[in-house]
Amino acid sequence: MAEQSLHKAKVVGSTPTPATNMTDLVNPNIIIADAIDQDATEIAAILKLTWTTTYPNDAFGISYDDVSNRLNRFTPETIANRIQNQQELNRHYWKASIDNQLIGICCALKDESNQVFSILSLYVASEYQNQGVGTKLLSTALDWLGNQDIELGVAVYNLKAINFYKQFGFIENGPRHDEISNLPSGKVIPEISMLKKASH
Repeated sequence: MAEQSLHKAKVVGSTPTPATNMTDLVNPNIIIADAIDQDATEIAAILKLTWTTTYPNDAFGISYDDVSNRLNRFTPETIANRIQNQQELNRHYWKASIDNQLIGICCALKDESNQVFSILSLYVASEYQNQGVGTKLLSTALDWLGNQDIELGVAVYNLKAINFYKQFGFIENGPRHDEISNLPSGKVIPEISMLKKASH
């Protein structure tokens, strides 16, 4: 699970459980577009909703309050600034909407000079999961990243997200730690790396 605010915000959590065939349940009203700084308040709300429903975990000692307090860094102002500066940060932000309501977000990193290609975040509001929103966001990001080795991080207990990414060819690639996983209490959300190898 990654933090770095939104620009290193993790790819975990509220990704939808895909159908057996990933196109089975795609809502035809989903629109994927570039996120803009005016979306920042809605993005902050999506992050709060998805983080607080995805990351608290009694077995790992991760509390709701700890996760909620971690979100203090995801202010609309911080998010808007990252979107405004995405080109300099080698990042791209997309939003998913239905009927002009923002329901999901995705951010990817394409750092060609250092050969780093990552999905940094993918979150979908819970009431819109299992409708193909995550599939459309991730497909858009993968197209933008191109045929590269692409990495992402997922909380180890987020089996729904792990299985979702496996359908796109990602494989588990060992433990991972990102600064975003550090919670105010000192607890750390445990995560794994997942890797999609370039096709040759």
